[in-house]
Formats: sequence, structure tokens, C-alpha cells
Amino acid sequence: MSASIAVSIGLTIALTNHYLSKASKSTKFIARNYICMFRITRTKNRIFLSGFSIYTIALSLSCAFCTLRDGTPKPFTIIRLRHMDIKVIPVALADIQPLRSLFLHESNFQFIYDKCHLYDWADTYLFLVNGQKVGYGAVWGQSKREDRDAIFEFYILPPFREKANYIFPELKAVCGATFIECQSNDALLTAMLYEYAHSINAEAILFEEHYTTHLQVPGVIFGKKRLEDPNRYNIGNYTLERDGEEVAEGGLMLNYNLPYADIYMSVKEDFRQKGLGSLIVQELKKEAYLQGRVPAARCNIKNQASKATLLKAGLKCCGFVLKGSLS
Repeated sequence: MSASIAVSIGLTIALTNHYLSKASKSTKFIARNYICMFRITRTKNRIFLSGFSIYTIALSLSCAFCTLRDGTPKPFTIIRLRHMDIKVIPVALADIQPLRSLFLHESNFQFIYDKCHLYDWADTYLFLVNGQKVGYGAVWGQSKREDRDAIFEFYILPPFREKANYIFPELKAVCGATFIECQSNDALLTAMLYEYAHSINAEAILFEEHYTTHLQVPGVIFGKKRLEDPNRYNIGNYTLERDGEEVAEGGLMLNYNLPYADIYMSVKEDFRQKGLGSLIVQELKKEAYLQGRVPAARCNIKNQASKATLLKAGLKCCGFVLKGSLS
């Protein structure tokens, strides 16, 4: 036997005995019985450790390590061996509302897909692990609202989040989705996107409130026209006028999770690049707060003019709308 191998074996046994001295009696019994089964075989002047012997030594060391100071086994040695029964079942929205409330509270951002539930554009699924309700998922139509081909919501309670890689494939199999569509500030689903999807691209930039501005354009008046057909989810018809002419318009969409309001606006082509876009966004931010809402916005990722307008009005980039294929 070569000196190096002899030294290695000696060190292994010495280290094992050291940790066994701190282990419980049951651990010592198990580990030392495995060490007794350690065998060395010589074949063609080479020394090999049998596969079973390597396994038993590793198990012996793990038994020694996996004990508390009082000699009792650590709980995780039992939990990791427990059978895990995962089920994903279609349910009504009401069945996952408590979990959705936790998701929205934890997220603390405007969730642009929230309206999918409001307008019944989505199907929802409950996650069960060993019979416990641990999370939910939701799918909608990426291109057509009647389709259900894109996962846009995926939430698991924090104590069970380490099981995400077992639950997500099951959700994909049950719902049959071929796409993921998510916000980059939704960390869990974004992680699933990069792990399971391909052909990933960003389609829009998301903005949140950052600071208050005090922009002014001489001769321009901010106001609101009377709506003939009011919509409780769309507070619109805000305008900018100059010399009696309407030069810009905008409003607030309220069909998102509280307390957010989504700002939209447009400026007439002949009056662009004059600071009017940022001015109306600034005033719409004020209106959002007066409605008890927090302003937010988004624009196409290629629309640099809109991006500059929103930044100038005191908003900041907080994420992106991402899409990827699961097929």
C-alpha cells in the first residue's frame, strides 16, 4: 500500500473518530459499524475503495456532523428524507385570494397583470405540498385573451420556497403553458424564467415614483374636461391647453393593485419636445395622490422619448416586462 493512501485512510478514520466522540450513542453505533465494513481491495497493484465503502464513510461523517451539541440529531436529517407529495390543482380565484394578498404585500410594487383577475382573463392554480396550501400560480393568454398559454403569476410561501424547482415544472405540466410573462421585479418568477425559458426578451420598462418636480411651461394650463361616459377604472380627460388649444391629454388607470395608478398621456405631434409631456405627467402624479393612489407608469422599451419624459417628471425605472418561451 502506498504511503499517501495509507496516510489518507488514517486521517479519514482519525477525523471520523474525533467527530464521533461528540456524537450521540446511536450515531456512534451506526457510524462505527459502517467503518467496520470499510474494505480495501488490491487489483493489479492498485488500491481501490469499494463504492459501498465510500458511501458508508460519507454517511458516517454526515452522522457525526449532523448532531447538535447535546447529541440529538438535527431535524433536517429527517425532513430531507420525508416523502414530498406535490399537487397543482385548478381552483377559483377566491380560493387563492389569501395567498395573493401575501404576494402583493411582499411585492410592494405595481403589478401590471393584476387586471387579468379583475376582468376574468386568467385561470388560477393552487399548490399543495403534503396537503398543505403553499402557493399558487396564474396563466393568461399572451396574444389572445381567450388563450391560457402564459404563466404570469407564481407565488410560494417563504418557508416552502426552496421547493420552487419541484412545483414549477408541475404547474407547467398541468396548465400546459408555453410562455412565461413577468416583471423583473418579481424575483421568484423571474428566476423561473431564466431557468426554464429561452428566447427571453424585454418588451417594456416599468417606472415608479422617485421625487417631486416643479416643472412649468409659460402659457400652458392643466385642466380636466367633463366625461360623458365616466369609467371608475379610467380617470381620464386631463388636458394641457395653450391659447385655448388642447396640446396634450392623459389620465389614470385604476384597474391595478392598490394603491397604484397607472399614468398614460399623449402630446400632439406639433407640440412635442417642448416639455409638455413631462409637465402633464407631473400634474397627473399630483392627481393620483389626490385620488389616494401612488403613481406608476410604463413605456415600450424602444420608446426613448417616453422614457426621457417619465424620468424628467420624477419617475425612475424599477423593472422590465419580460417574456420567454417554454416550448
